[in-house]
This record gives sequence, structure tokens and C-alpha cells, in this order.
Amino acid sequence: LDPFKIGQIRLVVTVAGKSVGLVDLFDFKPKHGNAMIGVVIDPLHRNKGIGVKAVVAMCDYAKSWLNCRQLAAVISESNSHSIRLFEKAGFQKLGVMHDWISTPDGFETQLWYQKNWCSLMKNIRKLIFALAAAGGLLLLVAYGMLFASNTNFENEYQLLFVETDTSEEEFMIQIAPFLKSTTSFRWVANRKKYLQNIKPGRFVLNKGMNNNELIRVLRSENKPIDLVIAPYERMEEVAGYVSKIIEADSADIIEAFFDTDFLFQTKLRPENVLSLIIPNTYEVYWNTSAIQYRNRMLKEYRDYWNENRLAQANKIKLSPSEVYTLASIVSKESVKADERPRVAGVYLNRLRKNMKLQADPTVVYSIKHTTGNFDTIIRRVLYRDLRLDNPYNTYKRNGLPIGPITMPEMSAIEAVLNAERHSYLYFVADVERPGYHNFSKTLSEHNKKRKVYTEWLNDRNIRR
Repeated sequence: LDPFKIGQIRLVVTVAGKSVGLVDLFDFKPKHGNAMIGVVIDPLHRNKGIGVKAVVAMCDYAKSWLNCRQLAAVISESNSHSIRLFEKAGFQKLGVMHDWISTPDGFETQLWYQKNWCSLMKNIRKLIFALAAAGGLLLLVAYGMLFASNTNFENEYQLLFVETDTSEEEFMIQIAPFLKSTTSFRWVANRKKYLQNIKPGRFVLNKGMNNNELIRVLRSENKPIDLVIAPYERMEEVAGYVSKIIEADSADIIEAFFDTDFLFQTKLRPENVLSLIIPNTYEVYWNTSAIQYRNRMLKEYRDYWNENRLAQANKIKLSPSEVYTLASIVSKESVKADERPRVAGVYLNRLRKNMKLQADPTVVYSIKHTTGNFDTIIRRVLYRDLRLDNPYNTYKRNGLPIGPITMPEMSAIEAVLNAERHSYLYFVADVERPGYHNFSKTLSEHNKKRKVYTEWLNDRNIRR
């Protein structure tokens, strides 16, 4: 017997020496694969004395000798004996085949029973189940990596400052203390290609964020900072302060402002380039470079000096940088914003008359400039100080000093542009109204008021 012979195979299966029925085996190609299926046609129809062992023997024969993976039985619906035997042997009814077999009694409805001992479909189902389980596990893991909380700090938020040109490893070292799992974060970051394009800036990481949210924030939510420019006396001080707020180094900021090409383009000098910085509050990004900060200040300077203000400056015959320099003196002379227009009017009157400004704040700055110690505290200007030969000393030099002695407040700049028109040429501190001054039109009147102020200082032993 060649079990692989193409076509129909007819044989009689004998179990324990007894004939158990006619078996037709087909080389059948099922839809689910190339496995051979043995088919038993109307088995045991004439021999009802044989039990279930005969059916089991058929299965073994088909499996071992005929290399079948399945054994099917086409049983007449009236053959109840065979149906019971095959069901006991583990066969399952799969369907109905009408009028498939001709019997002495005519065509009968046939039932299709089948037993799989190496079922391809069963294995496929197992494989599908295994793959589904594995896929479900992978989906669960992926979901956890993407959407499970991965922050490791107790505060409601954590600031993260990412420097420009930070490498992947530098970034991972920096963010690691704030993560529960750096492995899951790195996995998600790589999938989203964030680590290949790390964004510099200041980022707010909220407690409970997942990896997906963290990367979204790090990629697109660089938070700006309010940069409050308060009055400083020198560019070096400004640079030192600003460098604590933004990424740029103070030395780079100084270099950017003192660049010769930049000074040439803006028609400024190292002594008055400070006039570019208008004290105000600016919204900037932490990763602002020195050049970007300088250019931002230049833009704000040009925006401030609009046509109206330029016309006002031209009316008093001063350039914007000269207005700034005079405003720096006014700002130091009076802390009272409502008095500053009157103080500015005094200095403008002296400039028109070609008188020395004789502003005590310029003497104080000259002392600091000469000694190089800008932390010096001077509460009283002495007569010997007035003789100090320094380009900022307006007791020695005519006109304005070579540059501002501080960054003036906005109100001081506006006070110069909108100075009070009067005939005063002198003023001295008013001991009765702290912060305010007494104004005079003549020197003799001024000296009387100055004597009162000098006695007040001596009574309090204020010598320096």
C-alpha cells in the first residue's frame, strides 16, 4: 500500500481478525494547509458488533501508516451505531452533507465527523493566542512606558535647564534624578527621535507626568523668564546680573556689547554703550545667547526711541545717548519721580548757559572710577573730591560726562524729555523733606540753603 498514491485507496481494516468496514482514503488537500486527511466512508455499516476500539485502531492506522493529520468520517444519518462509536472516540460533528452517498434505500443525508490529533487549526489557534498574549503584554509594556507616571520628585513641579548643544548622555545624566525609570524614558525618547534633537531651554516638569508628556514639554514648551533690568552703574554689573538669568556668560555679554563693529554700527563708544539698555521688564528665553540678548536690547532701544521721543530730544538739542546720560544724573540726584522734571530743568538751564553741571553724583562716580572700587559707599562729597581729575567729574569738565553714571529709571529719562521749564540753576537737599530738594535761582540764595544742609550733616557726624 502506497499511502501517498494519487487517487482513491480502497482497503478493508481488520481489527482482532474481524472485518470492520470499507474505508476510502483520499489524498485530500485542505484549505488550511497541505496535511493529508483520511476519510472513512460510512464505516461499520454492516458490522455493529465492533466497539469503539475498532475506531481508535482506525485512527492509529491513519496516523501511523498513512501519515494523516486528521481522520474524517462521513456517516449516514441513519447509522446511529457508528455515530455513537465515533463520538465516544473523540470525533466532533462539523456539518451536514446532503445526498452524498447512495445506499440501497436511496440517497441519505450524510454527517461529517472529524478528529484532529495534530490539528493545524488548533496549532494556529494556539499560535494566535500566544501571539495575542505576547502582543498584549508588549502593548501593556508600551502603554506603561508612554502613559505611566515617570516623575521622581515631591514638589508640584521641577525646573530643568537644558544648555545649548547638550549631548544625549549629558542630558540623561541631568534629567535622571527626576525620573523613576531612565530606561523607559530613553526608549520613548528614541522612538520620538527627541534625543537626536535635544532642545535647549527652561522647562517646567509637572509632578505625575508620563514619558509622552515629558517629551512633549521638552520639545515644545520652553518657558520664558521675566528679565527685570534694574539700574546698574556699569555694563559689567549688568552682564553679571543678566548672566544669572539667562544661559549666556557675562564675559560673552560684555564682549558682544563692546564689539568694535557693533559700536561702529550704532555710533556708540564703550563709555556710553550702556545707554542701549532701557531699564524695564523683558520676557526672554533662558537659552538666549549673548548676541541675541544684545540684539534684543538694541531692538528695545530703537522701539523706545520713536519719532516722538527723538523729536523731544532734538528740541532740547541732545542725542538719545546724551538724554540717557543726563537722565542717569537726574536719577541719582533725586529718588522722587515727581521732582525729577524740575531737577532735569536745572541741568538743562546750566547746559544752555554753558555752566558746569557740578553734579555731586558725578563726583561720587569719579571716585569709584578712579579707584576701581565700585562697591565704595560715599554718603558725603568733600571739597577735595571736587578737584578730582576724571572724565566723569562735572565739577572739572564742561557739559555732560563721557557716559552715563548709572542706568536711569524710565521716569528719569521721561523727566529729561519733559523737563520743567523754570529759571532755577541750583538745588540742595531739603532737610525738612527727606528725598526732596530746595531750588534757587541765584548763587547767594543757594549758599544759604546749602549752609543749612551742611550743618545738618555735621550735627549727625556724617563725614563720608
